[in-house]
Amino acid sequence: MITDYLRIYWRSIWRSKGYSFINVGGLAVGISACMLTFIFIRYERSFDRFQPVSVYRLCATKQQEVTFAPQKIARTMFPMGPTLKADFPEVKDFTRIISLERVPLQRPGEKSVMGIWFGTDASFLRMFNFKMVKGNASTALESPNSIVLTQKLAWQLFGSEDPLGQTVIHKWRDTIDYTVTGVLEDIPHQSHLQFDALHSISASLLAEESTNWENDWVSTYLQLQENTDIEELEAKLPAYVQKYMGKEKDGEYQLFLQPIRDIHLWSGSLAQDLLNNHKFNGSYLYLLAAVSLFVLVLAIMNYINLTTAQSTTRAREIGIRKTSGASRVQVACQFLGDAMMFSLIATMIAFLLVYLLLPVIHEFSGRHLRFNILAEPFLFMTGAGVAIGTGFMSGLIPAWLLSNIKPVTALTEHLWTRVRSPLRNALVIIQFTVAIGLSVSTLSAFRQLKFMQRYDPGFNKEEVLVAQVSWTARTRVESLMDNLRQIPGVRGVTGSLRRLGDPIDQNEVVFQDADRLYKLRINTMFVDYNYVPFYQIELLAGRNLSPEFGNDRQGNSYLINEGLARKLLLNTNNPGAPFSSLIGRSFRYSFQDSTGTIVGIIRDFNFNSLHHPVEPLCVTYMHDYYFKELSVRIDGSRRAELLSHIERSWENKLPDQDFNYYFLDDYIERLYKTDTQTGVFIGVLTMLAIFISCLGLLGLVVFSIERRIKEIGIRKVNGARIFEILVILNKEFVKWVLIAFVIACPIAYYAMNKWLEGFAYKTTLSWWIFALAGLLALGIALLTVSWQSWKAATRNPVEALRYE
Repeated sequence: MITDYLRIYWRSIWRSKGYSFINVGGLAVGISACMLTFIFIRYERSFDRFQPVSVYRLCATKQQEVTFAPQKIARTMFPMGPTLKADFPEVKDFTRIISLERVPLQRPGEKSVMGIWFGTDASFLRMFNFKMVKGNASTALESPNSIVLTQKLAWQLFGSEDPLGQTVIHKWRDTIDYTVTGVLEDIPHQSHLQFDALHSISASLLAEESTNWENDWVSTYLQLQENTDIEELEAKLPAYVQKYMGKEKDGEYQLFLQPIRDIHLWSGSLAQDLLNNHKFNGSYLYLLAAVSLFVLVLAIMNYINLTTAQSTTRAREIGIRKTSGASRVQVACQFLGDAMMFSLIATMIAFLLVYLLLPVIHEFSGRHLRFNILAEPFLFMTGAGVAIGTGFMSGLIPAWLLSNIKPVTALTEHLWTRVRSPLRNALVIIQFTVAIGLSVSTLSAFRQLKFMQRYDPGFNKEEVLVAQVSWTARTRVESLMDNLRQIPGVRGVTGSLRRLGDPIDQNEVVFQDADRLYKLRINTMFVDYNYVPFYQIELLAGRNLSPEFGNDRQGNSYLINEGLARKLLLNTNNPGAPFSSLIGRSFRYSFQDSTGTIVGIIRDFNFNSLHHPVEPLCVTYMHDYYFKELSVRIDGSRRAELLSHIERSWENKLPDQDFNYYFLDDYIERLYKTDTQTGVFIGVLTMLAIFISCLGLLGLVVFSIERRIKEIGIRKVNGARIFEILVILNKEFVKWVLIAFVIACPIAYYAMNKWLEGFAYKTTLSWWIFALAGLLALGIALLTVSWQSWKAATRNPVEALRYE
């Protein structure tokens, strides 16, 4: 019997090659879209899966006062780790991480190598499952000035020599000799912590910061005992905050725990998340999964539509089989078997498409995606499951409908209009509803991305080269900056502690109004005197910083933005006063002894990404710091020439440090990389959805025209013009698209409004987006239908009648 089924199946495919191609092609595209999305989602969800589930990151929600919005941050205070372990038996261990970004490390007498290193507690290697190649994970960081290297950095520093016991020199604030006590395997790509070296926290820092409950500047991770009730533990934390920080912090500072496996995907609302490498918005995964499933469902709908439409061609076969004694179950199994075979062939083609397309996605996304069925049985089983599921879903409705046909009806009646024409219409409407909805979503997403790229952040980021300077070069920075200013084509040079686009420092400030003092924690920037005019940030009142004023040189003069000015005015006797009334008012950092003054008000500018609103900000000249980030504005028409001049000046003044740079506009654009990539992925899936919808529509049109060949011939003999024939053949399909448009618009409007809520600065959903999506769908449908309709309408009526 199986042999008979296979023979009938292949005969059916050969007899309807065009429809078979549409069915297999549509299913292959749908399955490959789902497989690629599955591989991408699996990669994103695999972050930190090798780490113990008992590890949590300690985070905080800060509410300074009722006029400030609560802010979630991924940093905490230095003493929290040890005190939590001492106070709560649920806390098994802790580790703190001090991120120092890229620093120069060198072997004695050799050139330095830049690497990302973390200062951390000795418990780090005991808590996390990073694999040691050499050394003892339990003791590697216990000794003062011990350092653990990754294999990559160890090779760069020592080549094939054994690094254990060797000396690594670190020149930053001081020159420190470290002893290599261990080597780690290179950090997996799917780790939110990415580093090249670990060093033990110095004893002096431990003593200095052990009682500092003012600044949250470290990342704290806790390892909890098994079966710890997280909600119960979090309920105890407010009392802990009161115990160590005072009752006045009740409600202002709240701690919560974040599972380590949630950090990569679910930290979008967290600020100061400096250690979270390759952070991704987890909600986008649901969006991608939904869209790819839509594409597959559209392919399944195509199969159902075309199979039921072809019922007339197989009616006699069904009738004869039933007359010969075949039961309804046997006929249904035959159609299910056909669908399974189509799905199996489509899955094999889909695997080939995935294999060919994965390198392209890998290059675009920057992710190490893999597809190896032989090496990953789970992937093979997933593919088999998709094939079986798709085949079953595709064949279920046709099997139920066609097996229900009575033998007499199958052998005597015309089935084109009898076999569920309303079902076919409904499926086409659903297909175009999805296609139009996805088109609206894609157009809206790209408009938002374009809006972010073109949005005026309040500063000029064009043609600005940024390079990082190490602490050891701090005494030569001013000389380097002077040299750079002398290069023709260099339009300005300035310096700062942090670069724009990165999370910046927060400090507590004290504002005095008459006899009242107000303390609040705000964002702070430490910069050169000319930072504001260099970036062309608008000055609203007062003056800029200048070396001509002694207070400015001592770091006691402050520029504040509009947001902070509004907050401060609320705490004065005249909250409706102009910004200029704040000029000269008493202001200082809480860690400073001398009181300074506000000298200027600057316009709000987006020092962070557009996902976040502009927050209160204070800008001060660096008095006790140094310029870690140098910004150089150049003549863009001479970029290559100026880069060469700048590099020579750099090598002349900083011969011990490599010239590593980037352009600020490129860096800020990378802040929206996740949004851009998701938009592109959805755009591609949308085009696939439209393609599959039109593929199915093409099949239905061809089949409909074949059934109406005689009607078209008679109409032409009776004088019907080509245009009239086209209208007759096209109007039904146009009606379907218009109904789909009416259904899709409110759904897409709601979905995109929810998506745009994730942006502090966003575009609007204009009517023309919906109109364009509708016209696009209608135009593509008309082209698809009219192509076949024109061929039918221009056919010689004699041939059409002879054909019948």
